[in-house]
Amino acid sequence: EDLVFGNITFGTHLLEAMSANNVKRIVNTSTYWEHYEGARYNPVNLYAATKKAFYSILLFYVQVKNFRAITLELFDVYGPNDTRSKLLNFLINSKNNTRAIKLSPGEQKIDLVHIDDVVSAYILAADKLLVDNISDSQIYCVNSKNAITIKELVAQLQRVIGTTLNIKWGGRGYRDREIMEPFQAYGNLPGWKPEITLKTGIKQIIYQHKVIDDKKN
Repeated sequence: EDLVFGNITFGTHLLEAMSANNVKRIVNTSTYWEHYEGARYNPVNLYAATKKAFYSILLFYVQVKNFRAITLELFDVYGPNDTRSKLLNFLINSKNNTRAIKLSPGEQKIDLVHIDDVVSAYILAADKLLVDNISDSQIYCVNSKNAITIKELVAQLQRVIGTTLNIKWGGRGYRDREIMEPFQAYGNLPGWKPEITLKTGIKQIIYQHKVIDDKKN
């Protein structure tokens, strides 16, 4: 219920309130999880399906209410102060573990984009809606164009922290409908490109974890 409310119901209320108050520009968010096995639309899970469902509702407001919209299709967002149990945070938190970390075979690819670069994409999209002559709805991808395998990600992390993680590759299977190769269905936002390298982003997260540990001690 929370998923449907957050991704469909709340957004529809927002669009209706915007329409009632003559606010007709919006930056929407979608996900590359809509493109399982490289399909134009084949949702990985219900989350991705609800994102597409809201986009269909948004198109009604574009076509009937003369809204202008830019949808940013996000890839794997990461960065400091991320409270989600994402893989990179999990691995950094596990760097001192003696027990083996069970991962999949690690051949699936991940396309990591730093949160600061994502924010810059939203600001640019908002500026375009205010300045450029955008008359309908446009979709752009926000990705690094540098997808790497999970094994390559672990290798990069180990080089930065100077420690070999105790990984048991193949200790667990791939997830149901695992995306092995991120698919870019649309072009990138004109004028935007990622600026923060993965190495720099990893260092930021490690520094944040160190500060938190120092405060605890």
